[in-house]
Amino acid sequence: MQTRKSLIYIGMMLLSMTYLVSCGPQDNVGSESEEEEEVSTEFVSLTQRQMEVIGLRLTRFEQRNIEVRIPVTGRLELAPQDRADVSPMIGGIVKEIRVFEGDAVQKGSILAVLEHPDLMQLQQDHLADLSTLEYLEKEHDRQKTLSDEKVGSEKMFEKAEAEYLTKKSRVAATRAKFALLGIDAAKVEVGIIFPSINMFSPIDGKVSLVEVNVGSYIAPDQKVFEIVNNKNIHADVTVYQKDIAKVKVGQTVHFNIQGRDEVLEARIHAISPNVESEKSGIHVHCSIAENSATLIPEMYIRGEITVENINALTLPKTAVIENEGLSYIFVRTEAQQEEEGEESDEENEDKWTFRKTEIVVGHSGSEYIQIKRMEPISDDAEVVGYGAYYLLAEMGKGEVEDDD
Repeated sequence: MQTRKSLIYIGMMLLSMTYLVSCGPQDNVGSESEEEEEVSTEFVSLTQRQMEVIGLRLTRFEQRNIEVRIPVTGRLELAPQDRADVSPMIGGIVKEIRVFEGDAVQKGSILAVLEHPDLMQLQQDHLADLSTLEYLEKEHDRQKTLSDEKVGSEKMFEKAEAEYLTKKSRVAATRAKFALLGIDAAKVEVGIIFPSINMFSPIDGKVSLVEVNVGSYIAPDQKVFEIVNNKNIHADVTVYQKDIAKVKVGQTVHFNIQGRDEVLEARIHAISPNVESEKSGIHVHCSIAENSATLIPEMYIRGEITVENINALTLPKTAVIENEGLSYIFVRTEAQQEEEGEESDEENEDKWTFRKTEIVVGHSGSEYIQIKRMEPISDDAEVVGYGAYYLLAEMGKGEVEDDD
């Protein structure tokens, strides 16, 4: 009986020891795996062959001059003198239209021909005024002679002079009106009557609008044509209040038109002195360096004004990746391989290891970007300059495999 109890006691002790042994090591393995997984998410390794296939290139930190730029938006605009609305001087019926939208015209080109009975009546009235003026001039001279000799009444002379001067100014005003209408007053005064008048282009440019048909009546204040000269088109951008103090005449602007990749260059030539309440900013007018026939007023643009140059620690823009709102670079390191120690020397010999390292980016130039290091990184450290997003994708694959 005593022997049986002893055997049971020994069996229970063995079971307890087995349980303790099995539990202890498993917990340690689990914690080590978690630590390895946590460490490995910061590293990625590639073979030399993989690097060649993706075209991975390395670079180093470099001190460079970086252009500090402020973003702006706006539109292409014309100066007031490069846009003209054309209306007739007097009302008339359209007899002929000589242009289409898009036609190139020069200052003085005929756009349309108008006719109206009132036009001929104006010329007839002018001929009658000329005849009356001739009579009044003679009467004025006669009354002046009588007044000087004390023969005639002073009152009669004053009346004759007033009538003569009134008619003389009327004739002069009609001649000026003929000049505006494009009618040769000298020909009218010898009896040549013009039944129609021409509408002329006031500037060089292209016809951008035709709002009339043959046979239509157009009033003196009615807009009929619009002429635009895109030769001097400029960029009109808005600078917001926080950046107003940074903007000066002569600064360079790089911009592109919405929907196009081509980058154009302009230079600030005028800054509005008034702040627009709706946009909380000011208008900045920029002369475009190389004008293009494809530039059209009212096109939306987006660009940057270069306000200063700074010397900064930089990397190529292609070296920086964005992930979950943070900026990273991949720095070459040997530490991960030494820590893992699982692969053979032959397997590690052909592999390069890179560590994903968080950084803060500053000002950005056309090709390079300012880098602010959040942890010590040697200036001579090798950084992935091209292919960083491929490494990020490889890390993502590793995380998925670990989850599986």
